[in-house]
Amino acid sequence: MAFGGPDMEVGMGGDDRGGRRAWVPAARSVALLFILVVVVASAGAAWSLQRKGENSATAVVMLHPLTGNAYSPGGRGDELVNLETEAQVLRSEAVARAVLDRLDSAGDSADLLAVVQVSVPPNTQLLEITTTGPDAETALARVSAFAEVYLAFRRARTESAVFEQTSRLDELVDARADERTAAIDKLERLTSGSSQRPVLEQQIEELTLQISSLRAQLVTAESESLDPGQVVRPGRVNAPGLLHQPALVGASAGLAVLLVAGGWVGVRSGRVRTFTIRSLDDLTDLPPPAFGAVRAPVRPDDGVVAAVRSSVLAVAPARPRVVAVARADRASSVLHRSLVTSLGNARYQVVSVDLGRPEDVAAVAQLVLEEVEVDEVLSDQQHFVTRLQPTAVDRERTESELADLVTAAGMARSLHDLAKRADVVVVRCPGLTTPVGRAVLTAASAVVVEVSPFHTTRNDVERALEEADRGDCDVLGLVEVRGIGVGTSEGEPDAQR
Repeated sequence: MAFGGPDMEVGMGGDDRGGRRAWVPAARSVALLFILVVVVASAGAAWSLQRKGENSATAVVMLHPLTGNAYSPGGRGDELVNLETEAQVLRSEAVARAVLDRLDSAGDSADLLAVVQVSVPPNTQLLEITTTGPDAETALARVSAFAEVYLAFRRARTESAVFEQTSRLDELVDARADERTAAIDKLERLTSGSSQRPVLEQQIEELTLQISSLRAQLVTAESESLDPGQVVRPGRVNAPGLLHQPALVGASAGLAVLLVAGGWVGVRSGRVRTFTIRSLDDLTDLPPPAFGAVRAPVRPDDGVVAAVRSSVLAVAPARPRVVAVARADRASSVLHRSLVTSLGNARYQVVSVDLGRPEDVAAVAQLVLEEVEVDEVLSDQQHFVTRLQPTAVDRERTESELADLVTAAGMARSLHDLAKRADVVVVRCPGLTTPVGRAVLTAASAVVVEVSPFHTTRNDVERALEEADRGDCDVLGLVEVRGIGVGTSEGEPDAQR
């Protein structure tokens, strides 16, 4: 496969503003990245500055199992859950009100609870209390008050529970004692042979046992431990951490955003450079020469069209001059009509074959199927330019049917027969990555490849070059076409650009 021609005129005519504008997306990304870094760094510094005015203090309390509390002597395997409940009770409104009374503060309990945090270290019976305040003294006073008040709160709950239990037991003991006394008095009034004596004696014995049991329970209740626990680490002010240094926090936040966003921009820019073509400058490492850039609709007298025309005419005359003009992707060619007109204006006999036009497809089908002679489907379009006109158009053929016709053995013969009636046959076909486009490369002697910035990918171009090499088709060069979108008609500007 050869690239270019000996007399090819290479230029960057037409619209070359795309190359000059290639830096615009990158510049916008850099500007956006800079603004984002500044905003995040400022927000981080402001947040750290706000925290700098807050001081924290921590105290650690060890709890003992205590009757009347969640963490009690009756606990079995759920002590951790019970300790979590204790942590929630510590942050209750009742405890907060007691702390405010201890501190002789008229503040609101909800505001106080908002600056208190309680955690339970794993596999311990400890509560770690942390409070914050506008200054170190306030934070220390708050955390110490919470630790002391909560221990007193637990003791008070136990004392209340024990008092209720002992009071109830005292009442039961007194009631049973009165019943026993009444039974003894009744027994003494009975004669020795009375039948009621055994019943009363049994009743007195049972009451005696009940009184003994109740007094034992009373002793146990009165000996209940009232130790709620102790402060194992008195309150201490926490040293300011790195988060309290605004300059460092702002710089770190900005650097993190710079690394993340910069990496994202770099990857995105890399994807554009690697896959999406922005201009012909992205393809300078590939063998085909660059004719230049044009903007649709393309004028026949454009300098790039003239350079393509010279390269087409430089195709070895020993071979039939069948030149394909196609996009590297799936869209249709834009250069075909202007190239045909330019060759005709230069007084070269041209046969135009447009495989995107139903009439041309019908005429090619008749030639391939040998239903007509070549001269029967040729129709003069203008001076020196001839296009195909079928003797009849029965129906529009699908892409798969067209691909079957193009790949048929008679396709190359038909194109060569057309070339015998002209100086050159210019074929406009679908994109070179389509089945029809790949098939045309096997029948054409040369091809001009069009690329569209931000639509055509580098992979499209490389695949097109591989197909041309496989079909022994010379690649004359690359043309950058702007102002069109993927799949638009020939010469129509891209509505989105």
